[in-house]
Amino acid sequence: LVDGLSSYLKHFPHGCTEQVVSQVFPIVGLMSHPAFEPHSKDNRARFERLISKLRERQLSSGGFSFWPGGRSVAEFPSVYVMHFLLESRELGYPVPSDLMARGKDYLQAYVGRDADSLEAARVRACAIYLLTRMGEVTTNTLVHLQTYLEKQHKEEWKKDLTAVYMAAAYRLLQKDATAADLVSGYRIGTGGKGRYSDFHSPLTLDAQYLYLLSLHFGDRISDIDGEQVLRLIEPIFRGRYNTIASAYTILALGAYSKQVMNGDFEENIIFRVYDSNGRQPLLRGEKAPFSTFFFPVDSAKVMMEADRALFYLVSQSGFDQPLPSAAVREGLEITREYLDEEGHEVTRLEQGKEVQVRLRVRTLGEGRVSNVAVIDLLPGGFEVIRSSVPRTAYNWRADYVRQLRLLGEGADLPGQGDSGGKLHRAAGFCRIDV
Repeated sequence: LVDGLSSYLKHFPHGCTEQVVSQVFPIVGLMSHPAFEPHSKDNRARFERLISKLRERQLSSGGFSFWPGGRSVAEFPSVYVMHFLLESRELGYPVPSDLMARGKDYLQAYVGRDADSLEAARVRACAIYLLTRMGEVTTNTLVHLQTYLEKQHKEEWKKDLTAVYMAAAYRLLQKDATAADLVSGYRIGTGGKGRYSDFHSPLTLDAQYLYLLSLHFGDRISDIDGEQVLRLIEPIFRGRYNTIASAYTILALGAYSKQVMNGDFEENIIFRVYDSNGRQPLLRGEKAPFSTFFFPVDSAKVMMEADRALFYLVSQSGFDQPLPSAAVREGLEITREYLDEEGHEVTRLEQGKEVQVRLRVRTLGEGRVSNVAVIDLLPGGFEVIRSSVPRTAYNWRADYVRQLRLLGEGADLPGQGDSGGKLHRAAGFCRIDV
């Protein structure tokens, strides 16, 4: 699972603050695993590049913007960044003191505000927990938050991850009885009854629970059996994960492994593959960082043997040979048209002319969809009139626009796509992310 999720994070094409942290955070958390020791130099370099990006995004308040050049603080991503910086510093990574100090100032101001929902209370509980790990006495803020929760969410808050973060803070404050009471209500796989946002999916919450339990309540790890772990990771098999869920899942599995394996990470795996004639070609495994074997796509049979419970991932790279037969519509529908100056749809264009790109994005289900990234490969030989991209009807503006210039040449206009704005004929081939 770590291999698969790490690959997904490494090749994720977008770069908001949460996503760039999620690409590196799990690596920091897994560095104590012996399989990652040979990769330590590369991981240090990735950590340093991330620190540079975070410097660019930290605002005067100490919080962090969602995208480069942003002027407003993104609340949850800012708390998430501080969690990453704290974990990194405790593991010996060179976290700049000024970056950390300004971030701590933001957390102190943030926890002093009143929550207005259970989700907001959950983020504040995480911020309080981080301040407690930094040596702050947070008893008053914990009591203030609990007063709000008892008044507004009496029936549900002790079953929420909010209570687990508060329990971890109380454990750090040596208030073990209160911590034990608060940590006992959460259950993996229940999913809860609340509405979950991009940063608070059931998988994300379950992973954070297992992570906190492994770090601060090791005496309760024996209560987590194999069935609960399978319940935790079940959304991954259904494709219900995103970058932050992936990062927290890797962190959770790494912390859990330390508790249950007691440093015994040796793996004895026998791997056999047979072709259609029953022959067994010679295969060599490698640590990348876990035991990895490569076998032909047309293999008739694959067998594995191990001396302990074995999880495995089979991955295949390349492109599907048959082209898609229908448009993909999973919660969103995107259509694009090319229009001339009179508003008529066109498929061909004379050199030197401009064309209007009309993009329609709509949700297919109920409710609001947030944080949508739209990527478009523009036709070869055209370039974007940059001033036209962020502006559409209803005064909408993109939060962030990035244009990459690639090599290529061509004149045909593609069909369905994912961008909007005006184009004019020029040399080159570019991609625009909105």
